[in-house]
Amino acid sequence: MIRHGMVSIFALKVDIIDESWRIFERAHIYQADALQLATAKAAGAARFLTWDARLHSRALELGLNSNLLGP
Repeated sequence: MIRHGMVSIFALKVDIIDESWRIFERAHIYQADALQLATAKAAGAARFLTWDARLHSRALELGLNSNLLGP
């Protein structure tokens, strides 16, 4: 997937950690989920995919182009 440009790997930087903490405090979600959202936002992700309806809602609130994959 990386070779085809479908997935990217990003270094964990202080600004992403700071943003993930703000999301974590504001949205009351898991820290790992907040880190995913902060990274996607910082990367300017074209799409955010998740099976988690709550995470999907938070992604939309952050302005990410989120797609809920499950029911």
